[in-house]
Amino acid sequence: MSFVKYRVKEVAADFGIAPKEVSEIIGKFMEKPKSYTQVLTDAELNVVFDYMTQKNQIKDLQQIFAVKPTAPKAEAPKQPQQNQGRPQNQGRPQQNQPAANDQKNSTANFMKWFFPVLSVFFCLTSNAGFALYWVTSNVVMGVTSVCITKYFDHLDQKKANSVSGEGTVK
Repeated sequence: MSFVKYRVKEVAADFGIAPKEVSEIIGKFMEKPKSYTQVLTDAELNVVFDYMTQKNQIKDLQQIFAVKPTAPKAEAPKQPQQNQGRPQNQGRPQQNQPAANDQKNSTANFMKWFFPVLSVFFCLTSNAGFALYWVTSNVVMGVTSVCITKYFDHLDQKKANSVSGEGTVK
């Protein structure tokens, strides 16, 4: 049994046909759906997929994998950049970026204060062995992380100096 709810209108949209056509396909082999928002069963989905596969066969797999050449796009005239020091928009609407950044910052701020409080709560309400294990493992993990970071930063700096010809770093 599938846990995904796939409706008639969603199947029609995926195949690029009208929901009425999907309903008629199901009606040929099973009971016709009462509405286009009805959730389809696995059997009904199989009927639709089998029917669409049989009616829309291709002659050769090369048709699927063929790359259609596209004409090069004409470049739009460049306008002076107003925000040269700032990063570009990267495909997102500019009005949504501050809201997303605010949400990320609030989540990070929440985690920064909530998880230590939660850890203290767990340590106080559980047995001492668990608390000792948890605190010790976090301290060891933190020290290990700092040591590894310093080691790789040193290697990166050494590599950068050898490329630029300044020698080695002590």
